[in-house]
Amino acid sequence: MSALGGEHKKREVTFFFSLFLKQCQKVLTPPAADAPNSSLAHMFATVKGAFGAPDSAWLGAHDDSGAWAIDPDACLAFLESAVADQRPVVLLGTAFLFVHLIDSLQAAGRRFALPDGSRVMETGGYKGRSRELSREELHRLTAQYLGVEIGSILREYGMSELSSQAYARADRAFQFPPWARATRSPSRSSPACCCWPRSCASP
Repeated sequence: MSALGGEHKKREVTFFFSLFLKQCQKVLTPPAADAPNSSLAHMFATVKGAFGAPDSAWLGAHDDSGAWAIDPDACLAFLESAVADQRPVVLLGTAFLFVHLIDSLQAAGRRFALPDGSRVMETGGYKGRSRELSREELHRLTAQYLGVEIGSILREYGMSELSSQAYARADRAFQFPPWARATRSPSRSSPACCCWPRSCASP
């Protein structure tokens, strides 16, 4: 990563993730070391290392086909511990991994009420790896099975590679970082917006 790209990433993480400061973070993806080509896993590792509590950890792995999957037993143990300890936590993952988690909880007949202050962050992206739900249905089921408020579910849109992610609460519009600008893509005949990073020093 270039010096400019590194500065983008540093400021981006600080800008959006300071609300997770010192909270226990559990990530539904495989560890970054097991997914070296994934910018998303790298982002989660950066956030976990910079802002997570010491017991923050990964709850995902690769299945026999090499696809990303959750560890159902580890997820259940984590949720049970969070409720028992009444300690606010942060759960991060892609949309399809949250579908896998919800399906696992449904199969086990389990629902939880995470402590006040807990948050969920979903980064979208199904890519054919689970049944697809509308955003509203995914968030409704997430709130129902994890016991968090809809307003405590955070969303991401954009590309980690470009430091152009936008973030929002589930009940609000996306907010892009101050260094990102929308432009019309020259390769499309219809209006389209692409978000590209610009120097953080720019007005």
